[in-house]
Amino acid sequence: MLRKMTKQSLKIHYLNYYASLVFLLSVIQSCKGANYPACTNKTQQYDGYPYILDENEGRMWGYCGFPDVSNDDARCGRRTRIDFERETIEYFVCDPDFILGPEEATSIDNDIIIFRGGTPGQCRFRTIKQNFTIAIALTQQMRMPDLQADGTCINDCGEIYPLLDYDLRNLTSPEDQQTIANLFAESLRSRWKAGACGNDIVIFYNREYGVVASAVGYALESTLTADVIAAIHLGAMDLLHNGNVSEGLENIVNGYYNKLRGLTPAYILLMMSAAFWTLFALFMLFFLQLGNNVEGTWSDGYALSYVGTVIYYVSFAWIFKALFNLMAFVEHFAQWWHVVFGTLVALGLIGSGVVWMML
Repeated sequence: MLRKMTKQSLKIHYLNYYASLVFLLSVIQSCKGANYPACTNKTQQYDGYPYILDENEGRMWGYCGFPDVSNDDARCGRRTRIDFERETIEYFVCDPDFILGPEEATSIDNDIIIFRGGTPGQCRFRTIKQNFTIAIALTQQMRMPDLQADGTCINDCGEIYPLLDYDLRNLTSPEDQQTIANLFAESLRSRWKAGACGNDIVIFYNREYGVVASAVGYALESTLTADVIAAIHLGAMDLLHNGNVSEGLENIVNGYYNKLRGLTPAYILLMMSAAFWTLFALFMLFFLQLGNNVEGTWSDGYALSYVGTVIYYVSFAWIFKALFNLMAFVEHFAQWWHVVFGTLVALGLIGSGVVWMML
């Protein structure tokens, strides 16, 4: 057992290392594409502080050192609430600037719990099956680099410098704002590691610029493409721009839920089961009905008769034939309401089985 857990821990460690490496390479690659060299000025390196405190603008957050909602709920603007019947309630929303009210943040937490329960399990983390998961970060202000300045560089934590000097220029292009929001979301996803096998989504929202970004793990990249993410964001932008931040974020979470819940194992199993029984019913119709009427279909005296015998027993057609004969016998001697009652009971059992598979 110890050996098995050690291998699993090593696997998780390597997956986390791989995810971090991919993020750093993507940042380096994007910076190369924009001709951003590494920062050489020591004052531009990460100093351990997640935000800059401005007397006019307040806290201007960077993604380096941003609190993790899974283990620092107090700095995320949340407080641990104890459910005495279970365990400590888990949080998924990090809101250090208190953009959301307590009830709004809890409502989004509940939506994410529903999302996790209604989407497929992708892997096991410490013997626990882990489904798709979501974490959300919100900031009032964020560090905004001046991408139009000379000497733009990237520091040891992946942040771009120099920062925008609001005394010289207040406006930035929407493309620059979205670029930094995307880096913010991807950095948090890489560091938070909400999913053990690339099965996580991190949503970042900045109120100052009204931008939202989503970073998805590698297990979701083929499903949640850039076009799909943009469409889901677009459906929530009116709410976000009108100040309905809670409703806008819930709209995004529900958009991901509607996109991913069809991938649940129960749904796939139900579709496969329906297809199988449809084909099986057609085969039984051919075998039991046409096989007795069409000459040569499964006629005696030919090689096909042996194939028919094998299929007859292997496919359990003899059970269906016995059931048909039993139904005919019961219908002949029993009252009509006995047959109706038995049919309703059978349909109820079948329906219960289908509902159980979907759950």
